[in-house]
Amino acid sequence: MIIWHKKVLIAKKVKLNYNVTMNEEQKKEELNTIFSKDEWTQQELFKNTKHLEKHDIKVVLVDTILKPIQSIETITYNPYEMNLMPKGTVFVFYCDTGKTTKARLDYYRKKLPDYTCISLHGGRGYWRPNYQLLEEIEKNL
Repeated sequence: MIIWHKKVLIAKKVKLNYNVTMNEEQKKEELNTIFSKDEWTQQELFKNTKHLEKHDIKVVLVDTILKPIQSIETITYNPYEMNLMPKGTVFVFYCDTGKTTKARLDYYRKKLPDYTCISLHGGRGYWRPNYQLLEEIEKNL
């Protein structure tokens, strides 16, 4: 009877290890789908930021045109300062239309090889300043 208990305990441990492995694989799969795109919409930016914060990955919106967006924290493009941020940080670059930053993604990736570089779809022109307020209303409900 003691032997049978040991077998059951061993089987339970194997199942637990299998579940942990599956969760890690699922996390990797989710991160791969997030990083599979070269550009994010505003909605994807907010969604992915929340999701990546759970994995301790910081998402930073980078201003390349010296026109900060009012409703969200941004930094001005400065490769030296950006290289001081934690490795693995995600930089989302924006311009007026999104075309220039998407075209320059390869350049940004060469300048910042230890980081993920993404373009904001539509740039500053497609930005909806009230979108963030809608997110806050949903949180309060």
